[in-house]
Amino acid sequence: MNGLLKGVVFGAVLVTLGAGSAKAQQSSGWLEFKAPFEFNVEQQKLPAGEYRILVQDGWVQIQSRKGESKAHILTLPVRRKNGSQTEVAQVVFHTYGTRYFLSEVWVAGKQAGRQALESKEEQSLAKEKKMLAVVTPIRSMSGK
Repeated sequence: MNGLLKGVVFGAVLVTLGAGSAKAQQSSGWLEFKAPFEFNVEQQKLPAGEYRILVQDGWVQIQSRKGESKAHILTLPVRRKNGSQTEVAQVVFHTYGTRYFLSEVWVAGKQAGRQALESKEEQSLAKEKKMLAVVTPIRSMSGK
């Protein structure tokens, strides 16, 4: 009986967590962008292509449109210097020569964006090379 009770409680927790996740996904929706270059997200390299991105409770999920490439990362909040809302949704990459690293995600109508943590590889490159920022607009929103 004790094992059955634990199973029921565990199942209820899973259902509750799943419902919260689905609700958050429905409210924010997937944003779509095209990366014309290979880029790094933390320790992962993702190929050039079309991607969907979901910003949710401090986490950012990225997956290719066909689902072959995926990343799920913890992010920090970042605000514009003037404190205004973001007018255009965009993804910002840091580039060092031919290497690209996901840096920020900005959703239109929000005062704060999300900033990815710098990997050790990016920190090392930053010591050797000048960083440039590349902004990729988010093309559309979908309810998927």
